Amino acid sequence: MLKVLKLHQSSNNNLTLLGEKVKSEDGKEFEDYFIYPGLAIVRFGRDSGRLGRAKPFKKSGQLDVVSLVEAAWSDEERIGFSWLGEEDKSAFIAVSNLSDFSRVARFIRGQKVSELAAKGVFFLSPEEVWIGPEVRVGKGTVVYPSVILEGQTKIGEECLLYPHCHIINSRIGNKVKVFGATVIEGCRIEDEAQVGPFSRLRPETRLRRGSRVGNFVEMKKTVFGKGSKAMHLSYLGDAKVEDKVNIGAGTITCNYDGEKKNKTFIGKEAFIGSGTELVAPVRVGQGAYIAAGSTITEDVSDEALAIARARQLEKPGWARKRKKEILAKKKKNLNKSK
Repeated sequence: MLKVLKLHQSSNNNLTLLGEKVKSEDGKEFEDYFIYPGLAIVRFGRDSGRLGRAKPFKKSGQLDVVSLVEAAWSDEERIGFSWLGEEDKSAFIAVSNLSDFSRVARFIRGQKVSELAAKGVFFLSPEEVWIGPEVRVGKGTVVYPSVILEGQTKIGEECLLYPHCHIINSRIGNKVKVFGATVIEGCRIEDEAQVGPFSRLRPETRLRRGSRVGNFVEMKKTVFGKGSKAMHLSYLGDAKVEDKVNIGAGTITCNYDGEKKNKTFIGKEAFIGSGTELVAPVRVGQGAYIAAGSTITEDVSDEALAIARARQLEKPGWARKRKKEILAKKKKNLNKSK
């Protein structure tokens, strides 16, 4: 393709078509030729005229060569041809059915993997990854099998991307670990952070340097502070979490009230106990503690302990009494059926 582009530029063509001269059985070239219907190079600019306004594709998706040539001729534009030899054909794939698209995808993947490997990215199994053409990956990063990187994703240096990660349109810093089966979309993760396994980071989430997000944690529109931890089974949405905060297992920000999304703020070095529900809008102060199992509906001041759960009540022998009642009811129904 680079060869064709250079020809197009050096010849000052407005339209360059790819063609193959037809040969006879004895190997001599005829005056006839075949124009590849899938590829053309067009020069666009302010004075492109009819060529710039031409519709380049048919409804079938195939390049409309006739339309382009007629538009160029009508304005007396310069038309050129790039003649393909046998050795050039391997660089092009004709696409006419779904299996051909698969061949194109394999070719694109192979080219991208080779490009990144030459820059110092290590692929444990190059044939088992998908790397989009616009993805950038820093040197020293290790990519395990079954990793998918798409869109405008940028991965930093010396990262570890474990199997079954799917990263879309995200920026990942240096020395970041993304463990298996983690989905990251539209996010920014700073240096030395850790995510996964089985985590989901939704758009507009930002993990600050050194933060850790563990298994079965979901975040959306959340800024997660430096050194903060949410290691398992939690949901943080529309939240701002400052530095060195501990989020206990099963913590939920109840951000949606049925009409709008509300925000949660958690101050620096706060401790959120397991099984906590933070009903937004709500603010937890710096250094505050939330007791496990609490449902927090009001702001918590700095360095306070908040407990919001019902008092435990115990009824001795209740379970034994209930079992006897159930058994008696079953016997009564059985006698009625006889």
